[in-house]
Amino acid sequence: MASCSRRALSSDELQRIADELSDIEYDNDSDDIPYDSDDSIMDPDYESDDSSSTSEESVRSFPDRNEDLLDINMNGQNEIVIKKCGIPRYAEQKLSGVTLTRSSRLTRWKNTSLDEMRQFLGIIMLIDFIQFSTIESYWKKHRIYYHKMFHEIGISYNRFTLLLRMWHFVDSTNDREPSYRTYKIQSLLDKIFNNIQDLYLPGNTIVIDESMLPFRGRLVFRQYNPSKAHKYGIKVYKLYSTKGFVWNLTVYTGKNIKLPGLDHSGSVVISLMEKLLGSNRLLITDNYYTSIPLAQYLYDRQINLCGTFRLPGDIIARQKKYITVLKWHDKRDVIMLSTCHDDRLDSVGKNRKDGTEKKKPRVVIDYNSAKQSIDVSDQLSSYYSPVRKSLTWYKKIAYEVIFGVVVVNSFLIYKELKLDRKMQLKEFTEAITDKLLPITVVPVQEENKCTSTQQHYLEKMVDANGTIQKKEMPLLL
Repeated sequence: MASCSRRALSSDELQRIADELSDIEYDNDSDDIPYDSDDSIMDPDYESDDSSSTSEESVRSFPDRNEDLLDINMNGQNEIVIKKCGIPRYAEQKLSGVTLTRSSRLTRWKNTSLDEMRQFLGIIMLIDFIQFSTIESYWKKHRIYYHKMFHEIGISYNRFTLLLRMWHFVDSTNDREPSYRTYKIQSLLDKIFNNIQDLYLPGNTIVIDESMLPFRGRLVFRQYNPSKAHKYGIKVYKLYSTKGFVWNLTVYTGKNIKLPGLDHSGSVVISLMEKLLGSNRLLITDNYYTSIPLAQYLYDRQINLCGTFRLPGDIIARQKKYITVLKWHDKRDVIMLSTCHDDRLDSVGKNRKDGTEKKKPRVVIDYNSAKQSIDVSDQLSSYYSPVRKSLTWYKKIAYEVIFGVVVVNSFLIYKELKLDRKMQLKEFTEAITDKLLPITVVPVQEENKCTSTQQHYLEKMVDANGTIQKKEMPLLL
């Protein structure tokens, strides 16, 4: 039977945990936080105790529940993405001083527009629904591949590949810091997440996790993790609400983020949490991030921490002031650290085989509840797409943020505003794709008709001597 009792510990066990906790300074005036994980759209009339939140002047208005679908779910994100695309500037830099052959696609380049870029984004979303092995296949007229919509949207295969090639987010001529590895994408990420944070206020419980974007190209900060389905890729850290809303994101580029007194993982947590420090929230982490120095750092800034913990030994439960370290054994051993829990057991609403009530520590229940709700934001990342496969690293990050994070965030906002609990993510994405792709039927040119009323006849060809010329034609069998 699972247990979580505070039995007497051996002197060695006590010393091991005491060494971890001995240097902590305590604040006895802390307040317990409510376990209300409801997230909310930022309302102009919302009054927050969060001293780090944006001022009323910078908070967006609450979206109208009767707004157009595209306006609600994208909420300006598509305009940000389009306007941050430095395509004309990058194309000019790309074409300047380059000698092009007559057959080069670049000779056909012309500047794009906002409407065309909306269609460009819509095509990428449409490609995710229809799986072919190559981008070219979507525009083929062969009956195996033919899809009517790709021939009605007014963007040809050559034009689409040109736009994809020129898809860029920064002025390459500007100077940059040598250590600024994400400069090609960072300005886009900043714009998107500043907009997200102005719009949406997470609830009292938030979660930090990481995901891997598949990438096998050459990149100095590419990661290898044999335990992941995609072993090679780009690691990104995400800050979620308990509904799966991604509130902040940062790209791992090496262990170059380090705050005094914290290791790299702890410093990543603080960088993601910067705008929420002092807001009396509960942060859920796994054992990659959880540490006693991080718990103390956050507690001093009115943030409680709860997470799995790496700690050797056979400790069952140990508490000193506001930090609790607990070892729970059910099917396997789990070590938890929390600044707002004790070893209290709560019912999970189920009975064991012998009829006794099944209980778990409250810290484990809260941790599992928060972690299980964040998987929705990674659903789109599992879909195959030849566009995603062919992108360079910074375009791949942009792809995942625009068509993964932004779309899923928009889906969660839409469900809250429209109260349409039955709509699924796939249906929502289909509706957005349809909005971005108005049909533009390209007129088929009719064959030129002869306006002459004269009839044509065969004539005999003669040379200068008047001899009829004959030409022997090969026999075609």
